[in-house]
Amino acid sequence: MVPAPQVGLATGTDFGLGSPSQLPQLTTGEWLQATPGAASSLFKKNDGSIWVVGQNTANFGFGFTPGIVLSLTQSGTATDWLSVEGVGTHSMVLKNNGSLWTCGLNNSGQLGQGNTTIAPFWTQVGTATNWAKVRCGV
Repeated sequence: MVPAPQVGLATGTDFGLGSPSQLPQLTTGEWLQATPGAASSLFKKNDGSIWVVGQNTANFGFGFTPGIVLSLTQSGTATDWLSVEGVGTHSMVLKNNGSLWTCGLNNSGQLGQGNTTIAPFWTQVGTATNWAKVRCGV
């Protein structure tokens, strides 16, 4: 059985599922992308907003409050996100203008900020606006 935060259950519990199931909040056809992390999931709606659920290790872009987010929660108010990618401790997103943004733990410099400082809020990486695709590694 998979823990709920890993698959983004967003049902208000931390119980896992033994088989594939439709998530209540994901039935409207509004969702364009889902990306699972080690203990969290990130989703992008067709309106360009990002939604998160699971273990927050500063990888949700709305601060570092360790704990489990049990229901889908919007990450900020921006609606110009193109794509989203996440792993257990950090996340990366592209905006429609081609800019790259990251947040999360940064103990190995994985956020591309030129340091190892935690970034609990979405932070732009450099000034380039020609990024086309993003992937996170563990």
